[in-house]
Amino acid sequence: MFRAGAESWRAGVDDNPRLVHMALYIRDACGLDVPDDPSVPPRLLGEHVDHTGDLTQEIRESAGEQWLSWWHRIIAFEGAQQLGTLQLPGTGIERLEALTAVHESLLDWPELDVLTDQPALQEAVRASYEDASRWQSERSREVGRTRRTRGEFGHDVFRPIAEALVARLGVRPGQLRAGVIVAAVAGTWFSLAAPGVLLCSESIVADPERFAALVEEAFVSGLDAVEMPLSAHRRKNRPPPPSILRAPLVLWSGPELRLACERVIPYPDGFEIELRRIGETPPAPVVLTEDVLRLGRQGDPWKRPDGFAGLEVALRFSDGRAVLVTDLCGPDREGEITLSRFWRKESDADTLWLWVAPLPPEGEVILTATWPTYAIESSAVGFEGSLVRPPRAG
Repeated sequence: MFRAGAESWRAGVDDNPRLVHMALYIRDACGLDVPDDPSVPPRLLGEHVDHTGDLTQEIRESAGEQWLSWWHRIIAFEGAQQLGTLQLPGTGIERLEALTAVHESLLDWPELDVLTDQPALQEAVRASYEDASRWQSERSREVGRTRRTRGEFGHDVFRPIAEALVARLGVRPGQLRAGVIVAAVAGTWFSLAAPGVLLCSESIVADPERFAALVEEAFVSGLDAVEMPLSAHRRKNRPPPPSILRAPLVLWSGPELRLACERVIPYPDGFEIELRRIGETPPAPVVLTEDVLRLGRQGDPWKRPDGFAGLEVALRFSDGRAVLVTDLCGPDREGEITLSRFWRKESDADTLWLWVAPLPPEGEVILTATWPTYAIESSAVGFEGSLVRPPRAG
């Protein structure tokens, strides 16, 4: 989002739209017969696992029709989020809860209750979701590696377009809004999928003149954009999957402080690690600011004291891939291994959650913690990587 002045234009960009990519992967992997529609892009880039043999031709045809209506709902949500027309609560945590609920109203894995009235599509999602999730995880790492060197979405790209339209059309800056959704699809393709919403391929973004012209069209059509109310869906309270650990792995135990890896929880595209500290008054709280959170992850709380300030965490897979994070409050750094912090709403100040992707190979995974505040130096534990695998659906 980019703004200028008291009344500002707005341009929201998502160059890694998870729901969009998940839907496209499911379509391609299952070979769904989707009716022609101008908002439907060509095939997704990269390789996919072929799941056409998991479904009958009749199911694929029925699922294709159901997929199109599902796709329209996804684009409506993604577009409204980028335009700023989605009616969200005002506070940080409430907004995140609302966004999570909207996501679940579109794709509530593993239950898939929201697709009960679309049984053929539900079957296609069950067949291909885990592979789609792994594809998206790899895509996220790729985007993270290249995003720092890309300048397509800077303020200077949108400002001259918006300023020219203000002068030419005689509108107020605050009336101008555009949302851009960049899909990793083959070829050169675009669609003005809704008022103000440009859905396009990466090759469009790589052509500055064409991209600018399409952004201008999005700004103009965005004059007719309307507010989108939240759905009545409420977020599900799910317990996390079971841990692979039979007992906590103690990283450090002393007279004043105990630090342990309590749980390792597998998912289709990665795993969670729960660290817990017992004893010793935490260091002075670090209040997370809005600026930090904007750089961080969805699910971060606002103004929550940090009882793990100064903790450094490293992870090493058996194939030599490794990652070290020395600032858990800093922005995510994507590489061969993603290791990032997130918060669960119900967690207390003595619990730290980490997200790791991708899934490790067979062999020992080494988790190391260094905490200079407590003179803890390179204390390590290990667990078997082959155990970090989610149960197969259905």
